[in-house]
Amino acid sequence: MAETGGPPSGLLTRAAWERELEAAHSRLPAWYWRPAERERRFAEWVESAALGLAAQLGRLGGHDARPDLLAHAAVLSAALMEDAAWARGARDEAARRAAA
Repeated sequence: MAETGGPPSGLLTRAAWERELEAAHSRLPAWYWRPAERERRFAEWVESAALGLAAQLGRLGGHDARPDLLAHAAVLSAALMEDAAWARGARDEAARRAAA
C-alpha cells in the first residue's frame, strides 16, 4: 500500500509523526513495517492532533482579544478540521485495504 501523502493543510506532517515515534520508542515498532497499519496509525495521529489543536484554538478569545488574531485562529481551526476529515478518510481507506 502506498503512503497516502498527508493532510491538506500541511501542518501535521508524516515527518513530525515519525519524529514523535522515534522519540517515544528506542526503535520503530514492529507495526511500522506493515504499510496498512502504519497508514492507519498516521491517520489516527493526524485526527487526534488536529482535533486537539482546533479545540485549543476554539478556547482562545474573549472581549479583550484582537479581532485580527481571532480571525487567524478561526482560519487555522478550519484548516485543522479539514485535516481531521482527511484523516478519517485515510484511516477508513487503510482499513479497507488491509481487509482486502
